[in-house]
Amino acid sequence: MANGIELASAYVRLIPTTEGIGNAISEALGKETPKAGESAGRNTGKSFLGSFTNAMSGISQSLKPIGDEMTKSLTLPIAGLATASMAAWKQVDDGMDTVIQKTGATGGALKDLQDSVELIATSTEFSFKDVGTAVGEINTRFGVTGGILNNLSNRFLQFAKINGVDVNQSIDQVQKAISAFGLSADDTGAFLDTLNKVGQDTGISMDSLETGLVTNATALQGMGLNAASAATLLGNLEKSGVDVSTAMMGLKKVQANAMDEGISMQDAFVKALSSTDGAISVFGAKAGPQLYAAFQNGTLSADMFVDSSVSLEDALGSVADTYTATLDPVDNFKIALNNIQLLGYKIAEAVMPTLNEVIATLIDTVVGLICLLYTSP
Repeated sequence: MANGIELASAYVRLIPTTEGIGNAISEALGKETPKAGESAGRNTGKSFLGSFTNAMSGISQSLKPIGDEMTKSLTLPIAGLATASMAAWKQVDDGMDTVIQKTGATGGALKDLQDSVELIATSTEFSFKDVGTAVGEINTRFGVTGGILNNLSNRFLQFAKINGVDVNQSIDQVQKAISAFGLSADDTGAFLDTLNKVGQDTGISMDSLETGLVTNATALQGMGLNAASAATLLGNLEKSGVDVSTAMMGLKKVQANAMDEGISMQDAFVKALSSTDGAISVFGAKAGPQLYAAFQNGTLSADMFVDSSVSLEDALGSVADTYTATLDPVDNFKIALNNIQLLGYKIAEAVMPTLNEVIATLIDTVVGLICLLYTSP
C-alpha cells in the first residue's frame, strides 16, 4: 500500500510539469514548418515532437484537477511525514553512529549496544546522542554489556545532568579514578554517589574532584585513605579555600616527616600545623597560612587526612535522589519526544529503500521519454 501511494504521489507531482515541458519543446522546435518536398510525417522528427508535446499538454490539462486534489490529500501529508521522519531519523542515527565510532562493534555485538541506546533513550529524557555517548564509552572503558551497561549508562547520564558536566569526560575520569583506587565496575554507582555527595557538602566541582583523585591517587592511598575518604578530604580542602594541588605537595612532606621521625601521620600534622611558621615550612607561603587557619577554626582536622572510615556505602542513592528531585513536566515531554523520534527513525529506515526505488524509476522514465523524443523519426 505504501509503495502505491508513494508512486502515485510522485506521479501526481510530475503531472503539472508536463505542460511546461510540452510548451518548452514546442517553443524550441514546433515553430518550424515543413519545407517544400518534405513529407508531413518526416520533418526531421519535429512535426512528431510538436504533436507529441501538444498531446502531453492536453493530457496535463485534463489531469491537472485530479493532480491538484491528490497533491492536497496525498502529496503534502506524505511529504510532511517524510520530512518529519528524516529529521527524527537524523536524531536517532546520531546516537547509533556514536556507538559505532566509540566501540567499533559490528554484527550482533553492535545490535546489542544499539538496543541499549534505544531502551535507555525511550525511558529517559536524555537525547539519543548523549545516550549513545554513554553506552559507547562505558562499554569501551568498563567492558560491560547488558543490564550492567544500561544501569551504569543511566547513572552517568543522571550524574552528568545534575552536576552540569560532560558525560564523556566524567566516564573517562571516573574510570581512571576507580582503577587507581583498585575498585571495579560494580563499585561505580556507589562511587558516583560519593562524588555527588561530596560536591553537595563542600562545593567542589566534579571536574576538580575527579582530576584530583586521579592525579593524587598514589599519595592519598599512601596516607591510608580509601576512595571515599580521599574524595571527602579533597572536598574539605576545597571548602577551606586551600589549593588542592599545593596542599597535596605539602601532604607528601608530612608523610615523609612522619616516616623519618617514626611518628604517626596525625602527630606529624599537629607538629607541622602548630604554628604559622611551621605550616609555611611544610605547605608553602600561600597554602601554609590557609591550612593553619583552617585547622585553628575547625574546618580541617588531622583526622581527616588519615581517616579511612568513610565508605562508598555512606552516600548510596545520592545521584538518583537528586536527579529525581529535578524532574519536571518538560522532562516527561522529552521522553515522549524520544519515543516519537524512534518511531520516525523506524519509518524512515523502512521507507528510504522504497523512496530510492521510486526516484530511480522516475528518473529512468523521464530519461526514456527524452530519448524517445530525440530518436523518433
